[in-house]
Amino acid sequence: MRTGEDIVPTVVACTSAEPGEGDADHLVDGDLSTIWHSQYGVTLTKYPHAVTVDLGRTVNAKGVSIWQRQNGPNGNVKNFKFEISEDGKQWREVIASQLTQGTAEQKFTFAKPEKLHYWRFTGLNEHNGREFASLAEIRVE
Repeated sequence: MRTGEDIVPTVVACTSAEPGEGDADHLVDGDLSTIWHSQYGVTLTKYPHAVTVDLGRTVNAKGVSIWQRQNGPNGNVKNFKFEISEDGKQWREVIASQLTQGTAEQKFTFAKPEKLHYWRFTGLNEHNGREFASLAEIRVE
């Protein structure tokens, strides 16, 4: 997150994460080499897969940048929705779109600047029709 001040986002909810490899905290650690990956080991969880993040304070944002995992297409999310909240209770969808495969930054602009304290990313399906999800990073801007 880049707003001119240090903000430490915290994952407060996650529907599924692969222990030891795909922790949801990897989505907001600033490191494109780490990934969030839904559970696939002992138990395979099915879509939708969601991660909810507390930014630590209310910010003004114009959009969001998302990176697919950098080491291959396994679990690349295709369709998704992005919701925001000021209180963590009332949510509003601000983006419903599709990610492309590949390692490049993908930017999505909100219809208007938004105040938010929390955000939720929900992956709805995967490019190859599998049930698991993975992403490298999400940043609101």
